[in-house]
Amino acid sequence: MQQENKTNFSPWKIGLIVVGIILLLRFAGPLRFMLLTLVLLGGVGFLIFLVYEVLRQQRLKKSRGGDVPAEVAERMQEVDQHIRQYSEQLKAIKGNIRELRRELRDEGALNIKNRTDAQYLIREFEAEYELGQAKVSFYRTARHKLERLLHNHQLSRTLAQKEAELRKLKEQRYEELADMEALRSDMELEALYLDTIDQLALKVPDNLSLDHVRELQTQLEEMTKGLEG
Repeated sequence: MQQENKTNFSPWKIGLIVVGIILLLRFAGPLRFMLLTLVLLGGVGFLIFLVYEVLRQQRLKKSRGGDVPAEVAERMQEVDQHIRQYSEQLKAIKGNIRELRRELRDEGALNIKNRTDAQYLIREFEAEYELGQAKVSFYRTARHKLERLLHNHQLSRTLAQKEAELRKLKEQRYEELADMEALRSDMELEALYLDTIDQLALKVPDNLSLDHVRELQTQLEEMTKGLEG
């Protein structure tokens, strides 16, 4: 495989060129104006060359790592052009065969040489017709494969997007489950708290004696330990 020709202009080379031009203009004498004109034209040409090189490198990068659908679409256009070209050739060949066969119908008006030449041309045109049909079939098959390639590439992109969406949904699902579990725990604690308050309310008589107060305190301490456990 041939390697690309790369143009490398190092700063010291450019510096030497500039110094050489300055010295040349310094000692040019009467030819200074003409040399200055040539230098300006050369500089403009050099800038145009640099712009061309930059654009060429960009085209090379694009052709090597370009977008697959764009490359496939371009190749499909080339295939369609070949199909149209060979289809037109087949029409022309078929017309020639039809014309030669029409001439052979009047065998009495043809001499042996013309009849032989006409039959030879018909055979050759028929061979070219079969070859053209094979070419058209080849390019149609190639186009079908390019269509499948483009479809699979687009499907791969779609599947990747759907996979990302599914991954996001799963992440949200875990977060939602954690929130639901936290809510359930909070509701259980609130229910336990309300139940405890109800139990205490039922056990508190209207007139509390010292023994009742101590018993109630003991029950509260036990309930508190139960909540902490």
